[in-house]
Amino acid sequence: MYDYDSGINMASDGRVLSITNNIFSNRADNTVNDIYMEGATSSSNSTVDNCVFYNSGDIRISWNGSQYTSLAAFQSATGKGGGSISADPLFTNATDNNFTLSVGSPAIDSGVVSAAYQTFFDRYGIDIQEDIAGTTRPLGGVWDIGAYESGGIDSTPAAFSFTDVTGATLSTVTTSDNVTVTGIDNTTTLTLTGTGCEYSINGAAFATADDNVTLNDNVALRVTSSASHNTAVSCVLNIGGVTDTWSVTTLAAVADPQTPRFRGSSMSGGWR
Repeated sequence: MYDYDSGINMASDGRVLSITNNIFSNRADNTVNDIYMEGATSSSNSTVDNCVFYNSGDIRISWNGSQYTSLAAFQSATGKGGGSISADPLFTNATDNNFTLSVGSPAIDSGVVSAAYQTFFDRYGIDIQEDIAGTTRPLGGVWDIGAYESGGIDSTPAAFSFTDVTGATLSTVTTSDNVTVTGIDNTTTLTLTGTGCEYSINGAAFATADDNVTLNDNVALRVTSSASHNTAVSCVLNIGGVTDTWSVTTLAAVADPQTPRFRGSSMSGGWR
């Protein structure tokens, strides 16, 4: 759930809910609840498991007449909420309605198999163990929390290669050609190693800290060449686990000219 006025509400007693693998994020109204459960029977028999809560204000859960504004307090008082997390789910781009999970999301591999799936299959003969995009769950052995199973998202790019530089002038700032990130449909990580190495994404300022890239981003590298002749300086770029080493090698030293040597008679008489 995202940008909602009020979350899951059970305003009458006697019904039982299994609230599992849900994300509650960016509630629009900080005076209402993420979960509202009324009545002793419903509260006693309903479950909350492996959910992610993330709001600008406090978590708000009303459970059998008691109000909880922290996940820890709710878990301690009710014994519910096992496996749940209070953290940013790291949607890829929620403002553009892209609720897939970015690299590093705490919702990845934090879900659990709900008994409701097997009950539905037994009753109707239909397997609903898939995400909203139709991807079978789980991928990678562990369920993700939320509408999308991240194992169905490709964050490993196609191989890329920079053109190495040879014959570079000594102690000169050298910039590589661009490589384009392809073969992914989600953000993925970028790291760069090597003394003095810097990178630029899509022509932005050069940087050194780890970052993320997306499909069709262009990446260039920059480094200062060695102060010695015929010496290489190398930078290793890692994008989503795929690496390439770019090297800049300085020109070879020019041999010192030889002083002419003469053999034979003295030259005191001049040239003959």
